[in-house]
Amino acid sequence: MTGKKGFSTLLGLLIILIAAFIFFSPTLYLRYMAVFDKDRIIYETNVQRVKNGLPSLTKNEILNQMAEAKAKDMFAKQYFDHVSPDGYGLEDLARDYGYKYVEVGENLLEGNFNDEKQILNDWMNSPEHRHNILNEKFTEMGAAVIKGKYEGRTVWMAVQEFGVQ
Repeated sequence: MTGKKGFSTLLGLLIILIAAFIFFSPTLYLRYMAVFDKDRIIYETNVQRVKNGLPSLTKNEILNQMAEAKAKDMFAKQYFDHVSPDGYGLEDLARDYGYKYVEVGENLLEGNFNDEKQILNDWMNSPEHRHNILNEKFTEMGAAVIKGKYEGRTVWMAVQEFGVQ
């Protein structure tokens, strides 16, 4: 193979090899093509609660909307914290979404994950996050896992919102 035709053939083969590697490599495929399910996050959370002798949490649509809004806000304003750069926190979010609470809590996670179980395991390995997951006062929750650009990297933001009304 010589000339333009040979170069085009090599380039085509290289593209096919790279595509095959990404497609057949589970880690890369999951990292770049994954879609996480908020219901699965809630399910995995309840698995942990039941293992620890606690009742399951009920899915709350307002808390789901709050979790999604939080993840999107962190990407839009490029921060990773419970309070936004403009001082907007969980209580403000609950008020603005009309969630009338006695107590609320929030878990955040940023990175690339293989599945919802890994997300829950990462939270359970952190004492503060574990405390929210196993807080016996909470009766309901919402969740979101959204992909975006943070600090120049493509990552996932996972958010759990907990509450009791």
